[in-house]
Amino acid sequence: SPPFYDVNITNTTEGLVEGETLSVEYEVTNTGDVAGEQNISLVVNRTEQAVEESVSLANGATFNGTFSYQTVSGDAPNVTVEVASDNASETTTVPVATRRSTVLKLRTRLKIL
Repeated sequence: SPPFYDVNITNTTEGLVEGETLSVEYEVTNTGDVAGEQNISLVVNRTEQAVEESVSLANGATFNGTFSYQTVSGDAPNVTVEVASDNASETTTVPVATRRSTVLKLRTRLKIL
């Protein structure tokens, strides 16, 4: 059979707040009978964000990689992350918290003289 690049997301950053970097660790295995070469892409909220170009794998071989995505204001409450080859993809949802602005509470003390 021709090359077939199976994709698995193996880990993502936890406890993200908007503005922080999301790391997506993935594994690609060529389950076909012959060697191949494909691009692996990172898609966040249906927009391609990064590409690992020309991943060459012998049949049965595995490639491990990491993509990074800089979260932005508006990504909360979560982002949908997809890692895809020409043949397959895996999608996961990663929670992203809103960056809360710091509110200073001023306490006024009245001293009665």
